[in-house]
Amino acid sequence: MHDVDLSPADRALITGADTFFLGTAHPARGADASHCGGPTGFVCHDGLDLWWPDPPGNNMFNSLGDLEADLGAVLLFIDRTDGAVLVLSGTASVEWLDPRGPEAAETGRRVRFRTQAVARRGDPALRAPRPVATASFQ
Repeated sequence: MHDVDLSPADRALITGADTFFLGTAHPARGADASHCGGPTGFVCHDGLDLWWPDPPGNNMFNSLGDLEADLGAVLLFIDRTDGAVLVLSGTASVEWLDPRGPEAAETGRRVRFRTQAVARRGDPALRAPRPVATASFQ
């Protein structure tokens, strides 16, 4: 597979996200899907790569362990304003950093992802519901 550069719209969706889903697989244990979340903009765009800090979690290390055995990964982003879905497949690896650095999320880890394929789809059913106006009775 060849590395793919993301469109400006794709980059805007990704860097404006506060959540996405990470799919990984292990040759002996099978597939895993994990939610990744943080403040808006926690996923960073760096040339052809994306990266995000790996915050403290449940200490199970399923995704990180999978990536040690198989670099293949899939990212799923959903734009809750219009229902657009963005699926990226490629390779990911764990980078070890100074845990005091701003890119390490106090664990000393971040994940770097290189996109090799992109799929886009719009689905209005995935839009977040708009707040319902409430009447005020006095």
